[in-house]
Amino acid sequence: MKTIQKSVAAICAAYALVFFSACEKEAITTQKQVSEKIQTNESHLTAEETLLARIDMGKDGFVEFSQFPDGEVLAAGVLNKDVLPEAAGQLTPVQFYEALSHQAAPQQLKTAFAQAEANYTQAPMIQKEFVSEPAEENVPMMSASQFQSNYCNGGWDYLYCWVNRTGTSYVENYKFSMHTNASPYRGTIRHRLRYKSWGSWHTVRDFTLLQNQSDYIYSSGTWRTRESKVFEADGDGYHHCIRGTN
Repeated sequence: MKTIQKSVAAICAAYALVFFSACEKEAITTQKQVSEKIQTNESHLTAEETLLARIDMGKDGFVEFSQFPDGEVLAAGVLNKDVLPEAAGQLTPVQFYEALSHQAAPQQLKTAFAQAEANYTQAPMIQKEFVSEPAEENVPMMSASQFQSNYCNGGWDYLYCWVNRTGTSYVENYKFSMHTNASPYRGTIRHRLRYKSWGSWHTVRDFTLLQNQSDYIYSSGTWRTRESKVFEADGDGYHHCIRGTN
């Protein structure tokens, strides 16, 4: 068995650039990890990000606003559904900050968002889109209409809105922006946003969501292969929205 494991590891290492996604393993979340992450609201920034602003709402969650060296702007956090602004999915990071905090957004956030918007160009190339739609549950949930009202409005170049679902779901595409939200109405799920660079995946955010929570992820500012994925969700029930600009 050890010989086989070593052989698989060697193959993955040798062909990492081509088959990286097949070799990449996803860590299993333990209940202790879930508890610590939700209770502490610790920073989720990666080493390459610059923090622009942060809203910490204690037990109701948090949102961080940051910028990447290439001009990409990211707003991401986990919140209890009760504190979400109306039509949250239609708000820019500046508008979301002001709606959630009831204060004017910091100038550095306004400047970074304006720069990200100014970076828009036509797509330099076209790549195939990969979509895995989750299984639908025939169990009407009142939370579905609220989720759709918050996140599944039109006006986007692409939009996927899956409500009352279970199991794994994802969208992978080459886009200028990807905004995504997930919310479990039963159980606990993981929701991850990542992007591909030089054949390797880089995780931007990997949130563990509890029942009656929703995450908010807004990413825009440069052309990237992006993926929004809900997993560790077999037997759980959730809603998942992915939208953005070409």
